[in-house]
Parts: sequence; structure tokens; C-alpha cells
Amino acid sequence: MDDLVQFLRDRLAEDAKTALSAALGRSKYAAWRAEETDVYTQEVILSGHAHRVADTGPTYPGADDYEEDAARAAHIARHDPARVLREVEAKRRILDSYLPDAVSADEQINEEWHTGSALADDLLCLLALPYSDHPDYRDDWRP
Repeated sequence: MDDLVQFLRDRLAEDAKTALSAALGRSKYAAWRAEETDVYTQEVILSGHAHRVADTGPTYPGADDYEEDAARAAHIARHDPARVLREVEAKRRILDSYLPDAVSADEQINEEWHTGSALADDLLCLLALPYSDHPDYRDDWRP
């Protein structure tokens, strides 16, 4: 499982680096939001700067296209760098609690949560599942 833990730590480091880069040098805690700028355009406001998600234009006023564009904009805004960094931190804490050395004597973890336990190993495999398309992912990690 050491390989899996290292694999997860490497992916989390990549996620954090990408999130920080996406923050465009502005505060990593600045909230992104999706908003409609006109009847044909969806934009995501990234730390105060608008980025066009879609422009259906007056020749393509289809409601279905507009709803898809609005959904894309909302998805992008929901997964802003601040949220990604919070998720990375939460997953890093899970990994830290997986390792017995990460817990002090006065903070003993439930006995079921130790290196090699079925519960811990299953959780690590589940944490790795979103990265199953990565070339370093191993099929024997698949839950």
C-alpha cells in the first residue's frame, strides 16, 4: 500500500499545483461564480475577471444549448481553486491518519484504522479511483 499512498500524494500535489495556477496569481480563496452576461453568453467570473464559457450567438438561440452552457459555467465555478485546495487538504489528512506514525500516542485511532486494515486499504483504493485514468494507476488498486 506504500505505492498507493505515494501515488495519491503525487496526484494531490498535482491537483494543488493546478489549482494554484488556475487562481491566476490572485488570492487562492477568491470565490468563482457563474453568471449570465447576456441572453447568449455564459461566463465564469474567476477572481473578478470574466472568462467566456460559451457564446451561442444570435444565430443559435436554442434553449438546450443555453442550458448546457449554464451548466458548464456552474460546474467550473463550483470547482474553483479554493474548493480544490480544501479537498486536497482533506485527502492529505486522511492519508496522514492512515500512517500510524502520523498519530501521537494521545490521539490513538480506532483499532480498525491502521495500515493494512481492510477499512483503511479500501478507503485508499476509493481515494485513488478518480485517478484511474492516470498512467501510473494500477488495476490492482481498483476497488
